[in-house]
Amino acid sequence: MPAAPDLAAIDATLRALARQPFRAKFRLRGREAATVELRGMDAIRCHAAELLVARVAPAPREGEALTADQQTYAVEAICRWIEADMAAAGRRTRARTHVHGLPRCVYHR
Repeated sequence: MPAAPDLAAIDATLRALARQPFRAKFRLRGREAATVELRGMDAIRCHAAELLVARVAPAPREGEALTADQQTYAVEAICRWIEADMAAAGRRTRARTHVHGLPRCVYHR
């Protein structure tokens, strides 16, 4: 099982990105926020992990695939950003049911 990512480091990175004018503009809107509310974070986490494994993990750099730990970190960072954005907008997400690592719906290659 991949190591649990450092959540404090992820949060610090997200705070730093939020201070950059271009990146601070990114927000979940309408349909995206409604999807998070309707399906919950476990489904969103699963979808993020599936996309990452299928499209990004195989070769982000020439011949160098992401490790299981890097995949877990990326999915956690994406989901923490979504949760924070939803909270800032006063929208709710369903509670998480996992501890750490990629969801069961994803099989590491």
